[in-house]
Amino acid sequence: RVEAFLPQQEVEQPENELYSGISSLASTLKRSDSGIRRNEEKISDISTSLETPSVVELVNKILMLAVNQNASDIHAESTQSGARIRFRIDGVLADRVELDGQTASSFISRLLIMAKLDITEKVMPQDGSFKVTCENKDIEFRIACMPGIYGQNIVLRLLSGAEAVKLELGNIGMLNDELRIITTTTKFPHGMVLVAGPTGSGKSTTLYGVLEAIADPKMKFITIEDPVERRINGVQQIQVRVNRNEPERSLTFARGLRTILRLDPDIILIGEIRDAETAQIAIQASLTGHMVLSTIHANSSVETLRRLENIGIDFHLMMSSLMLVFAQRLLRKLCPECRSMRQASEKEASLLKDLRTTTVYEPKGCPACMNMGYRGRTGIFEFLQISDTIRDMVAQKGLTDSLHYIRESRLRTLLESALIKVAAGDTDFVELERVCGPCL
Repeated sequence: RVEAFLPQQEVEQPENELYSGISSLASTLKRSDSGIRRNEEKISDISTSLETPSVVELVNKILMLAVNQNASDIHAESTQSGARIRFRIDGVLADRVELDGQTASSFISRLLIMAKLDITEKVMPQDGSFKVTCENKDIEFRIACMPGIYGQNIVLRLLSGAEAVKLELGNIGMLNDELRIITTTTKFPHGMVLVAGPTGSGKSTTLYGVLEAIADPKMKFITIEDPVERRINGVQQIQVRVNRNEPERSLTFARGLRTILRLDPDIILIGEIRDAETAQIAIQASLTGHMVLSTIHANSSVETLRRLENIGIDFHLMMSSLMLVFAQRLLRKLCPECRSMRQASEKEASLLKDLRTTTVYEPKGCPACMNMGYRGRTGIFEFLQISDTIRDMVAQKGLTDSLHYIRESRLRTLLESALIKVAAGDTDFVELERVCGPCL
């Protein structure tokens, strides 16, 4: 049995039709041909039961629904009675489909086969990927599989890597003064810019936007990424490759970066600084005439400096090359079609007093936003320019004794950036507190 948890406006049939099996799910999720096909070679050594139209159609419809709803991830979570399918949309998980035991088993096995993984493996985790073409768009799905007490738990990450895209920093939420800092900093011929934040905070998207903003046919741009999430015209993009059977044949960030330095680049984008070796090579690149852009897992711009100090490299050498650090998060945007205005509460007005507004907006829900009240996301940023004063202070006093001055040197905090978005009606206090923590 299949149970669908869909926004009310998408359910056009009588409710009992939602519970009549896979065929009715297909007509409920998307009342059209699947429009989706594998664009890799055919897998022939699979059981007939997993290639039956009902199983294939079920998988295709769920993948297509995720693409159409702009989901970033599909979660297939095994339960005692089957599996629950959830989509992560704008950073938040939403129930979509409930599968019974046999249907869940077939669904998960079909995904594993598409990714060329072992459907008999019940103990060890597995990773893989597959590509499909959906409505003339190439979509890559990266799959992570972990066995649980009720069966396999799978997460599919959607990557539109085959599309050449153009991103504008203003469209991802940067304010004018932040845009000026980015533009000015990246005009220097060498140095390092780091974007900090947790997984899913939009760091890679921001760096793609930076590359688009500074694009110049007279310069050479090279990236090394894991994975290449989007293709950018005029940029040489390299994918990290891990060969578990022959580690010496793996292309790591560090190994790839050493080779990139011999390819005469002007701008280098490193997907992530994960270890001391990659950080050290990045520093050398920035000190030898290259502008280096990268990301790092840290919660704030100040914490990024602590992370770099503890990573096991020459911290003072790092500070000499570092020009800009900024942390970021993503906030869901209120649906402009249905958001409703109200008077701010006393506590809300107190937080917004410097922004001179006494009204705020809150979500309502309509067909345009699938009754969620939110549609799309916007970035909030915490910029820290590394000035000569900061470098000298850290060199003389050390990082710990310089933290107060460094904190005061930030353009604005993440909370202050979020409050600007609340005052503008782009988001609400509920979303602000979800991302930034309690403040009311």
